[in-house]
Amino acid sequence: MMLNVLSQQTPKSSRKLEFREQFSPRLISALYKNFKDANSAILELIDNAIDDRIPGKLFVITVEVHGNKITIINKGGKGMGPRELEVFFIWGQSKKRGKLGRYGQGGKAAMGYLGKSWKISTTKAGDKNEYIIEEKNWDDRSGGMKRYIPLVIPARLIEDGVVQIDIWNLKKKIHKKELAIELSNVYRPLIQSEEVRIIVNGKRLMPFPIPLYWPEDKISFKVNGKNNIYGWLSILEAGSSIRGGVRCYEYGRLISDKEFFGQKGPTYKESLDSLIGELYIDFEIPLLMNKTDFDRDSESWKKIKHEMQILLEPYIQSLLDTPERDLPSEKEIKAVEDAGNTWKEFLKYLLYQQKEGTLPGLPIDIGQKPPTPRKENRNDTEQEEMKIIEKSQYNPATPPPLDKIGARKRTGGYLRPIPKPLPETDRYQIGEENGEKVIFINTRFPIYKLRRNQLHLYTCETLVCEYAKSEDPESQTVKEYIEDMNEMLKNLGIFIKTKKIKI
Repeated sequence: MMLNVLSQQTPKSSRKLEFREQFSPRLISALYKNFKDANSAILELIDNAIDDRIPGKLFVITVEVHGNKITIINKGGKGMGPRELEVFFIWGQSKKRGKLGRYGQGGKAAMGYLGKSWKISTTKAGDKNEYIIEEKNWDDRSGGMKRYIPLVIPARLIEDGVVQIDIWNLKKKIHKKELAIELSNVYRPLIQSEEVRIIVNGKRLMPFPIPLYWPEDKISFKVNGKNNIYGWLSILEAGSSIRGGVRCYEYGRLISDKEFFGQKGPTYKESLDSLIGELYIDFEIPLLMNKTDFDRDSESWKKIKHEMQILLEPYIQSLLDTPERDLPSEKEIKAVEDAGNTWKEFLKYLLYQQKEGTLPGLPIDIGQKPPTPRKENRNDTEQEEMKIIEKSQYNPATPPPLDKIGARKRTGGYLRPIPKPLPETDRYQIGEENGEKVIFINTRFPIYKLRRNQLHLYTCETLVCEYAKSEDPESQTVKEYIEDMNEMLKNLGIFIKTKKIKI
């Protein structure tokens, strides 16, 4: 029977079918979304500048942010002439093998992420001409692929290669202070060696400071018998706000930090967070396209991980023998455990209310359901809610419908709270204990220490901080996050009061 159906569907023509892969210009706009914020897009443009360096020559990058415009200038590099500009405008093509801009799309996508309009002014080192290309609406792809005829003028500087990128009609807010800190952090080795000078709004950046308890212990090893990797390990000064772990650079650019290479880390024991180090990789190993991490399945990374596990072992063992500070007392452990039980009951109530549509914006697994109108009299509404709580009518909670509702998908599911010493800067961390996903309440956090006698309420408030978050940060503004936290805190108060929970 099946053979008959197939024979009926077979074309009588003997013409050979052929399908050709094609590229739609509309896909370009999707590449803009490869960045998490304005700073990450700016880093992409700085990476392209870093690739332009001439060994042994001072390279200066200037960043100016004013109002609705950002300007990035690199001077002292190779620059771009007609051939380099031609390659620049080919999506996915790059001659930068062994460099940061190896994928041939990041800089152009970064310009589109940051703003609607841009201008490139460039001179190749030794060239007498400057080439200027301007784009008013980089988002408009209605005419297909873009074409440009550059304005050619006499070069202002002949000896130095210069590339200037102006971007305006900005789509994203750029925080100048945060940008300066991030640049000094990400390009720390290059700034420290004085190979590269970075100036932001007239201020020269210094390398990101790392306060050490003892001098750097130099390390080095080879990968594949030829590629040399070097760096250092040390211990952070006590009380440092910097998170521990090894900072890994490729070509002088920070790719990943807080790296323990499979060894035990701070979530196992707080003292391990004092281990610090830097690893410099000056050859190409695979990166994620947005350079937020290494390809951890690549053979090169696996070999680096193996070598670093061996080098870290004596440091890890020494720090494991260090007495733990700020361990929770039995009383504190019990208070946090009780708060976890309260929270578990409260989550059931939230799920019930979400199903009823009376608590918009609260965290559940399936998203946000449009609320049903509340009664005009708020007191009547609260009295009604208190009756539901008192009679435990929310238990067991009826699951909400399976289809995703609303724009914001929320973090959900119960996380058991556990008191544990962590780096002093963090109120809490999400982690694992015996294969279970948990939330560690930091016993070293200053407010924790002040509220040891109110840990039940403090723990619940900490859980609100986590549960009010959207699973997708881009879908939630700061204002919405604060509103959601306030709504949860209000209903938590009603719940605790009605259940007469001792806190």
